[in-house]
Amino acid sequence: MLQGPGIFIEIKLDPYLQEFLRGYFDQNGNVFYWPKNHDITRRFISLLRPKSENIKYTKPDNGDWSFRVDIPYNTAGRNPFIVNYLSRDNNKLLAKRIKEFADMVFHEDVIAHRIAGWEYKDCVLIFMDDYNISSKYYDRLLKDFQRLRNNLRQKKYRKKIHSFN
Repeated sequence: MLQGPGIFIEIKLDPYLQEFLRGYFDQNGNVFYWPKNHDITRRFISLLRPKSENIKYTKPDNGDWSFRVDIPYNTAGRNPFIVNYLSRDNNKLLAKRIKEFADMVFHEDVIAHRIAGWEYKDCVLIFMDDYNISSKYYDRLLKDFQRLRNNLRQKKYRKKIHSFN
């Protein structure tokens, strides 16, 4: 993991995605440290901006959606003591990218377990066990897997018979 200078930022992120990131990158602390040379780490660093003096920054109260992240040292020549602000729009972009990554990993894992012969409900439970995701997200993941199955299933179309009489 990429240990930073001790500067933290709080981002707004779905609690399920927080649990997924901690399970995927095997971290259990209060602060999340980005893995070195990962796509999401590079995206996070590129979205950080210096704080503008014109912007009045108030710490948002996101409740369970608040995710504390360490700003890593990077080789892009950006000083984390200066470049340490994530705008609301950039926060949404980062959350979207993390969701895409989580969905990709989820779909790959459940399809691999399904090919191995597991029942589809068991595939979701195995995924939750592998990444230490709490059981309150079971229905959400099961519904996502059902959507995936419906999208992968071949659709049967009836041929239209055209009558020109």
